[in-house]
Amino acid sequence: MLGINNSSTIAGYWGDGTAIPNHGFTLVLPNNFTPENFPAVAQTQVIGINNMGWTAGFYVDGAGVTHGFTFNSGTYSTVDAPGTAFNQLLDINAGLTAVGYSSTDPTGMTLQMSFKEAGGVFTYITGFPVGTANNQAVGINKAGTAVGFYQDATGAFHGYIATGTTASTFDVSFVGAEGTQAFGYQQPR
Repeated sequence: MLGINNSSTIAGYWGDGTAIPNHGFTLVLPNNFTPENFPAVAQTQVIGINNMGWTAGFYVDGAGVTHGFTFNSGTYSTVDAPGTAFNQLLDINAGLTAVGYSSTDPTGMTLQMSFKEAGGVFTYITGFPVGTANNQAVGINKAGTAVGFYQDATGAFHGYIATGTTASTFDVSFVGAEGTQAFGYQQPR
């Protein structure tokens, strides 16, 4: 389970170990599961949910390509950044701005780009140091401030916060910590 809204509806996925390993769902406690799977695909993961019940996540099609998606009231929409071959949406706010990351490499293993998407308009988060990779926008609040993480040239992870489209690095220094990853930004969504 990866996301929860103010109505305590939970978004997530479960795996069964078969050829279709991941199945998305929403859950209203204690046990009201609703399957949420992008139609006719190999697998679905529901990652984020806003207070209006919109969800965001990603699916893998029959050719093994990963696509971002949103879902609301029975309608699925693919959300892929232009010119990319790998996309994941990881959160969505009340203003219907979703965040995630994309890559031109279908495996998603090369340099990845953090982005915000609202109404078909993609804006990329910039300001990362030269030589970084694995840039992922993971959470977004109602005001449109995003958080996430990136990996520097040494392999260390750093958290960031992006107001607008420019990332500002922050690291939390705990004794023995090897890096920081920001996964959520809690404020009324």
